Amino acid sequence: MKALLCLFFTIAGWHNISAQYKVQPVNWKTPACFTAERLDITTEHLSINCRACRIMELETEQGVTGLYISGDGTMSLKDGNISDEFSVCLFRFNPEEYTKWVNIVKRHKLKDRGFYEQAIQICKDLFRHSYHSGMDALIPKEQGYSAAFYAKENGDLLASYTPEEIVILRFSDKKILYRIKAE
Repeated sequence: MKALLCLFFTIAGWHNISAQYKVQPVNWKTPACFTAERLDITTEHLSINCRACRIMELETEQGVTGLYISGDGTMSLKDGNISDEFSVCLFRFNPEEYTKWVNIVKRHKLKDRGFYEQAIQICKDLFRHSYHSGMDALIPKEQGYSAAFYAKENGDLLASYTPEEIVILRFSDKKILYRIKAE
């Protein structure tokens, strides 16, 4: 029960801070979809790697603020000492930091309606895990980002990072796996 209350107040807190972020509509109707030979995302706190993946960009007027990634990938969350394999990941970030963290090798345009429709359906769930106002994007502040996964061992997992706080939640069993606030 305590974990459930913590999760509720954490999520409620995220909704209360939404007024601090710029809200922008996402282009859900014609997003860029592509394949990549390799995708690597590296930050101070996490590492995401995927080979032979399919990707959909989440774009707003400010730029790309998210990547939906489908494929056989691996992730490592330094905080919480969590490593796992994933089939789906949604990485959200400030558009100005896209090239800072994301490296995509051999990107090719993808015309696959099934992938697009699958991505949209899954994003209806994962997108609401962080930095959202309904299906509009809250643009993370500089150094703020999150990664939501459907992972082999950890299930429905969210890692959220800001300069003020790091939170890792497992939605599957509503458990906070790691949380630390900056001093």
